[in-house]
Amino acid sequence: MTALLEQPQHAGRLMRFSLSLFEQMLELGLIADDARVELLDGQIVELPEMNQPHVNAIKHLYDGLQRIFSTRADVYAQSPIRLPSDGRPLPAVFMVHLGAGLLETPNPESVYLLIEVAASSLNEDRKTKLALYARDNIKEYWILNLVDKQLEIYRDPKDETYITPLVLEYGQLATSLAFPNNPIDWFSSLEPSGGSQ
Repeated sequence: MTALLEQPQHAGRLMRFSLSLFEQMLELGLIADDARVELLDGQIVELPEMNQPHVNAIKHLYDGLQRIFSTRADVYAQSPIRLPSDGRPLPAVFMVHLGAGLLETPNPESVYLLIEVAASSLNEDRKTKLALYARDNIKEYWILNLVDKQLEIYRDPKDETYITPLVLEYGQLATSLAFPNNPIDWFSSLEPSGGSQ
């Protein structure tokens, strides 16, 4: 398994955690309930603080997807998914098959669409997370790019990349692979008021 996270030159060897060990640490309270950390490729990573535009974008994406797809998919925000390659990320928003997250944390087979909202984390989301999501066969990965006000769409995972990338500009509607007849007004999430989806 390739280590995808960059290691500082001055650091010693980083300790790897299996997904099961990380989840045991959570259950035992060794990691605080309110800690903003995720497991990426066997390494525990602290998430950066979110500013208000980031929080607003997540809320409006979640609300919009919930409104459109509530009878056909479950929508989650800032909740974990389990990746086979020792990963337990906390994506901004994702949609899964109805009922897939009721008994256990969703896995890639149940994910229709996974979205990260990115400003300071843009480089990480384009490289590290993209490689992890592709490797673990997340079929469709979007990055809501707050810096350039664009939606980056990645489809057709192969190895540690996506064969079909697409960039939508502000004002262009998006559709997901799972529900191609339902346009998504993602760009209203960029406005302070959130607009409507």
